[in-house]
Amino acid sequence: MAEGVNVVVQFRKGREPRGAQLNLGQGEYWQRLASRFGPLTLEPRFKALPAEQVEALERRAEMPGALTSFYVVQAQEGADVRALVGALLSWADIELAFPEPMASDPVTPNNDPRFPQQRYLQAAPEGINAVFGWTLAGGDGKGQHFVDVEQGWTLNHEDLAAKGVTLIHGSSSAASAFHGTAVLGEICAVDNAIGCVGIVPNLGSVSVSSAGTGQVGDAIVAAVSHLTSTLNVIGVILIEQQWISYDGISNMIVEAAPDVFNAIRLATQLGHLVVEAAGNGSYDLDTYRPGGVPIFLRGDAGFKDSGALVVGAGSSGFLHSRLSFSNFGSRVDCYGWGENVTTTYSDTSGSTSLYTSVFNGTSSASPIVTGAALALQGIKVQVDNTPFMPSFLRAILSDRTLNTSSASPAVDRIGVMPDLQRIISSVFRLLPEVYIRDDVADTGKARGGNPSNSPDIIIRNAAVANPQSTYGEGSGTESNAALSQDVSFGNDNYCYIRVRNSGSVAANGCTVTLYWSPPASLITPKHWNRIGSVNLDVPAGDALTVTGPIVWPRAAIPNPGHYCFIATASHQYDPAPDLAQLDPIQNFAGFILVNNNVAWRNFNVTDIRPHGSSEAAAMPFYVPNPTPGPFTDMSVEVVSDLPPKSRLWLEVPDTVRPAKGLKAYPGREPHTLDIEMRPQGTTEPFEQQIMPASTAVTLHAQVPSEYWERTFEIYARQLFQGIEVGRVTWLLSLPRQDG
Repeated sequence: MAEGVNVVVQFRKGREPRGAQLNLGQGEYWQRLASRFGPLTLEPRFKALPAEQVEALERRAEMPGALTSFYVVQAQEGADVRALVGALLSWADIELAFPEPMASDPVTPNNDPRFPQQRYLQAAPEGINAVFGWTLAGGDGKGQHFVDVEQGWTLNHEDLAAKGVTLIHGSSSAASAFHGTAVLGEICAVDNAIGCVGIVPNLGSVSVSSAGTGQVGDAIVAAVSHLTSTLNVIGVILIEQQWISYDGISNMIVEAAPDVFNAIRLATQLGHLVVEAAGNGSYDLDTYRPGGVPIFLRGDAGFKDSGALVVGAGSSGFLHSRLSFSNFGSRVDCYGWGENVTTTYSDTSGSTSLYTSVFNGTSSASPIVTGAALALQGIKVQVDNTPFMPSFLRAILSDRTLNTSSASPAVDRIGVMPDLQRIISSVFRLLPEVYIRDDVADTGKARGGNPSNSPDIIIRNAAVANPQSTYGEGSGTESNAALSQDVSFGNDNYCYIRVRNSGSVAANGCTVTLYWSPPASLITPKHWNRIGSVNLDVPAGDALTVTGPIVWPRAAIPNPGHYCFIATASHQYDPAPDLAQLDPIQNFAGFILVNNNVAWRNFNVTDIRPHGSSEAAAMPFYVPNPTPGPFTDMSVEVVSDLPPKSRLWLEVPDTVRPAKGLKAYPGREPHTLDIEMRPQGTTEPFEQQIMPASTAVTLHAQVPSEYWERTFEIYARQLFQGIEVGRVTWLLSLPRQDG
């Protein structure tokens, strides 16, 4: 279309012009418009296909007039576009009128690279676990079909050329070649000896459809026609565009334009998943209200659903936070890495050998989610030769119980990042899903938090003749969390781990490993000491299965006292995380949030009666600082519910500054302070300050003797950026012979 002022209009039903182009000079109304705004032309909005083919797609999708009712009115350059829109809306034949927006590639300025490798391919919570998908038939995208909608590519790039990518509509812009090349590299870079590898490197076909600067809807319709009519397949369409400005909002999601919304709706009605970049406008989509209607606010009566899966941008490091430029809101389903993405690259000269490690924006985030969708679709077709419906694909990719939440979901509002392993295990049930319970109510779903009282880690001072009948399914002890005894110093101790498998296939050859650690409010793997491992066959059906004893020999037990125990269960198709990857603390926090094949027993029974110089029950533990220095992202809370007239205090080194408002006195031991704590409720004992790698503290509790026959629970928990990453718990009671 020639340069000028363009206004998109939608005619009311039955009032659409006939023919490919209308002679505007023949109508009295149009003559009046021309006398005011100069010569005008009218063309169909969607011209990628002949009108009869567009109408055929509309009929097939049961959306008559969804596209053919849209036209473009073009005036000469310099015409007053706002006045033209107002004049058009005053005509009874016109339903909608708005200035034609200009599209751009949703990129933000580059940042310095931090991750030179494709870590977004790795296991959750860091990435989407594409590597796991590759182990299953179809998980590499085999047989699937993909169309990228944007403006430019270098299709003969050395790591893309073998894909035989086809341009099906429009022409490629050299200025945007870097962008499209990077997008394709994330999704389908060839698995060869050079460059990088795509999330789904073995796609059946890859096509691109050029949107120019304003013809996004046309490019989508061309993609729909290519998949539906030319290939006769179900595919995935990625829209890598945003409006430079729409309705006064910068970098707006493209489906805000009604014609593009209908084009997307056509695609999803015909069975194709559409993945759409949310845009880089730092805008809350929930607040967008054209005509006073919140069309992007899920749950509102005015919500309009195109069926597209909308993607925002999160940080590359865990915990994944919304990046400041990303649009957000309830309409956003998923997020991907919006920074530091390693992929193929190009320039205006069409270089075929460039790469980048700093691709960014919702541009880099959307291909990650697209690749996950294509992997799932590939596996589904291999299983039963039937693809998922786009609504179901969107639902499982955005399911908060299956995927990786952002750092602060209520604040970030960019949805979740897909976790292919958890989705595959849950939806396809082709794999084992082994887990060790955090508590007796645990059903194997990743629930977050760090409960410290796993019922499935059982420590005994003597060997049990038949562990399965004593502690397994049908034993009557399934919900008993008090089966453990205190460690017996000077004797061998016998450790039993209970494991369930919620999958539909047996987990034969599962490796169960037990570790010990001194009691602490945070126990990262650097503090874990391995006791031993055993192999266990865990049948399908969620039955509680018990290991044989893991013996902790007396010579290996360092000192009398309390210990924390950590158990992991690992299977070839449901592996426990690599412990070496769990530092720094960000990775460990993510590990706690999403993994169900690790459990803690950091739970100690302490004599409620006073003893020692403090004449109180004493509960020593450590407060670690994983990155010695400012204790800024960390906090510690002590939570208790002691009876009336009780006293609770925390003995700390005198280098620790108590929190404001708390009383502190010189301690009984040299160079210590006693910080008074609330006997009921939550106390944060010290403020943010410089802390060493580990601080030894002791919690003291005095309980009036009239309450000694009862039991009381106290715990200290450590939080990282508001997320619980560790807990140590004590049960105050009179001593008992058995757990």
